[in-house]
Amino acid sequence: MSEMRSGIVIAERWSVVRHGLAGLLSGRHEVLASVDSPSGLHPTITDLRAELAIVGDGPDVHLQAAIASLARLDPDLRVAVLCDDIGATMLRDLLRSGVQAVFAKSVSDADLLDGVDRVLRGERVIDQRFLPLLYGGDLEPTDDDAGVISILSARELEVLSHLARGSTNQQIADALVIGLSTIKTHLVRIYAKLEVDDRHQAVGRALELGLLK
Repeated sequence: MSEMRSGIVIAERWSVVRHGLAGLLSGRHEVLASVDSPSGLHPTITDLRAELAIVGDGPDVHLQAAIASLARLDPDLRVAVLCDDIGATMLRDLLRSGVQAVFAKSVSDADLLDGVDRVLRGERVIDQRFLPLLYGGDLEPTDDDAGVISILSARELEVLSHLARGSTNQQIADALVIGLSTIKTHLVRIYAKLEVDDRHQAVGRALELGLLK
């Protein structure tokens, strides 16, 4: 049985980038619309059931306003942003606004497809080139920074949300109907990904990154 194809819409000002994205993604998903601005997506989102919007940055694109507008049309729509350049404040603001992925425009075909698949599975993804911005470092991309990572998996986000409510490990295990040892494994991974040492720091970092609402 073939995998279910997801509906994707694209808004990118440069036609060569826009058409390249559409061609790449159409091999695995259904590209419902490919336009030059986020506002051009509104009719498609209103009439069709897209699962993911990929929005490119640009001098005439106010990303946060565009994302808020898309969310009003379809609260369930996932949004990925494609950036040439981004600062730490903007990156954090995008994550807080509910963006599911942030890719560099220099992302490879394979990493973009992998990242899109992860987003459609419910994960949040960020290009590794941008990670230093989240943790206060300088942004100096190198070849070693290539690729994208998931900030947290869908299950890890569930565990984290229970942490934020003050639940104990056992209470989280009972709520998610999984073993206590599995919860401990999730916590180890959450701490490692967020670069923290305990649950209190994890909740604080997650709030800073916009992972918790």
